[in-house]
Amino acid sequence: MTTTRTAATLTRTATLAALVLLLGACVGSTPPSRHYVLTPLEAAPEGAAMDTELVFAVGPVSLPAYLDRPQIVLATGPNERRFAELARWAEPLDAGMNRTLRENLSRLLGSEHVTTWPGVQTEMPTVRVAVQVLRFDVSTADGQADLQARWTLFDADGNATLVRRSEVRSRLSGDSEAAWIDALSSAVAELSKQIALEVHAQAMGG
Repeated sequence: MTTTRTAATLTRTATLAALVLLLGACVGSTPPSRHYVLTPLEAAPEGAAMDTELVFAVGPVSLPAYLDRPQIVLATGPNERRFAELARWAEPLDAGMNRTLRENLSRLLGSEHVTTWPGVQTEMPTVRVAVQVLRFDVSTADGQADLQARWTLFDADGNATLVRRSEVRSRLSGDSEAAWIDALSSAVAELSKQIALEVHAQAMGG
């Protein structure tokens, strides 16, 4: 009887040990997540106008619920989206877009006085842009990144002076995650240029 119990106990112990090793192997084989950030423009385009007196603010940047997540979003059909579980943003996407827009607009507008809104302001902005992102994803089937946004310019008194909707498509240079990020960053750069053009037009009285 004792021998039978001992054998059964050893069998259970061996089985549990095997399960633990199997689970450990499964966990160990899961590849780690990769984290990415949007890349701003390296420099202002040649011929960009300078406005060192301009105080510009960006924000808020709002996202639809399906984009408010760490995973990069892939469009797999007109109404279907997939989340890239292993390709993630290294910062909240709304903060990353705000940061990238600020850096781009600082170069495009030739001003170091570009801040985030709302936030602590050392100088009240003379112009502010609020951005409502409607779409920001990668379609590998179409070979492009898509950015759709509605944005509003406000004057120093907080009055809306312009409302625009932008639809930007940027071609993928390949089928890698790095190509996804490059295309998404290019789309944000193009949106930044559209905003900068309108700011310059208003400054010129257009």
